[in-house]
Amino acid sequence: MNKKFKKYFLITIIILFLLTSLFQKIFNNNINDDMELKNDNNLNSTQNLLLDKEEKNEKEIVVHLSGQVNKPGVYRINNDKRLADLLKIAGGVKENADMSDINLAVPLIDGEKIIIPEKISSSSELEFIEVQSVENNSSIKSSELININSADLDELQEISGIGPSKAEAIIDFRNENGFIDDKSSLTKISGIGEKTVEKIEDEICLK
Repeated sequence: MNKKFKKYFLITIIILFLLTSLFQKIFNNNINDDMELKNDNNLNSTQNLLLDKEEKNEKEIVVHLSGQVNKPGVYRINNDKRLADLLKIAGGVKENADMSDINLAVPLIDGEKIIIPEKISSSSELEFIEVQSVENNSSIKSSELININSADLDELQEISGIGPSKAEAIIDFRNENGFIDDKSSLTKISGIGEKTVEKIEDEICLK
């Protein structure tokens, strides 16, 4: 009986060992399969990212370039390019191009229009300032003159040598004869002679 028990015990140990080895082998195979699957997924993800990046870099956009460039026009260019790249393709800028406010590193946008401005020469600026100065002086001078055809009684008395009676005479003359189109016509007004007209002609205007 003791020998028979030992025999069964030995057989049991062998069976357990075989089962343990079998389970260990199956477990290792599952782990390896999972690792391979994970590696394949990571590889596919990396490849997809690289493809997406490559497709993005190869995408073309359309940009309109005008102004002081040698070859203005509509250009197709990769969307990863900058303004400096576009200007190089367009043959560069002209000598009179004003690049002071132009950012050459700015990224390009599909459908945009870029205008390279022209420099304003110092002579043009001086001429503009002189014209503005003349216009301003003329405006100031005109605003200081008294309109003999529209001034009221008080305004007319601001003219040199024109008192209340002469101011009323001017208004009466306007009412009777209408618009005064010649300063010499003022001599027809009572109390106003040629000397008075010569004295006040630089202080009045007709319109």
